[in-house]
Amino acid sequence: MIYPAPSTDFTNPLKHKELIGNYIVQTFEKFGVEVEIGTSPIPILKYYFYIYKKIYWLLFHKNYLLDRAIPVLKSSAKSISKQIENSDADFIFAFGTLPIAFLETNKPIYFITDGTFEVMNDYNPNYANVCEHSYKNAEMLENIGFSKARKIFLSSEWAIQSALNHYKVPSSKIVHTYLGANIPNSPSLNEVKQFIDERSKESINLILIGKNWQGKGADRAIAINNELINRGYISNLHIIGCKPPHDNTPPNVRVIENLDKTIPAELDEFQKILSNSHFMLFPTHYDTFGHVVC
Repeated sequence: MIYPAPSTDFTNPLKHKELIGNYIVQTFEKFGVEVEIGTSPIPILKYYFYIYKKIYWLLFHKNYLLDRAIPVLKSSAKSISKQIENSDADFIFAFGTLPIAFLETNKPIYFITDGTFEVMNDYNPNYANVCEHSYKNAEMLENIGFSKARKIFLSSEWAIQSALNHYKVPSSKIVHTYLGANIPNSPSLNEVKQFIDERSKESINLILIGKNWQGKGADRAIAINNELINRGYISNLHIIGCKPPHDNTPPNVRVIENLDKTIPAELDEFQKILSNSHFMLFPTHYDTFGHVVC
């Protein structure tokens, strides 16, 4: 199998060991699948379009989507297509439509994703106020990706309905599946029971995990923790994975901006905090799929 991971792709498992791309690769490897990572250098064009994005905003106050710049995607796809041509891999598996849209190959293509551009447009702030050029590009890329894929694995009914109704994908191509947790190993049922028995009886321990402070609702999590304290409970909150916009977080809130689960000591700390927590908070402002609660 080849996992196409352009250098500009946030799921690139070589650059982001803590994110979904790496865990997709590991899952295939656990089942005995040999995996190659199809990579590409950062196209020089990316820097041109980065400047273009800034100018576009200054002139028109519209959002130009850098990750959907066609020349950048074509440049990356050309490099990865050459690797695929020289590979004996049986198939291609990707996260989303962007890595596969311009691949030139006869090998079967499959991809998994948690949303479509149609459902994210004007819902996620990163896709708000999109300029017409980027909107057309994004819709074209989704249609190409859906057309190229032999099977499409979607993690929510929301995404499935969008694929069926907006992009007119045949239902025979769609598989409803779920994304797994971004952790190396899941605890056994006996271990979970032990965690519950050993949790504090004196205080309430809360946890929120996410990369985006605003998007994942860290402000709401702090408000929940404060409300519990106001009602007379001893409550503590751990926020893992994101940076606060200011330094005045309450003393009963501990923020850990990053825990690298590929480093044993940091994985141990992550698992200890998680196992000691009574409740995981998920007060998200916007999300396609509750990946963190898997």
